[in-house]
Amino acid sequence: MCYTSAQIKPNLEHLSAALRQIGVVVAATGLVTGVFNADQVSLSLGITLGGLALIRVASLEE
Repeated sequence: MCYTSAQIKPNLEHLSAALRQIGVVVAATGLVTGVFNADQVSLSLGITLGGLALIRVASLEE
């Protein structure tokens, strides 16, 4: 089965939008968890993972 770039591009856009939302949710979850638990590790990990996910999405979109 062969795909043309016209078929693949919209799928990549949907995927990158989903990944961006996941990155934001992970960062927000880490932030909230870190604040409520006063846990520096959770806070740092959540922000780092969310940031990495957002950076990865940005690099995929270029």
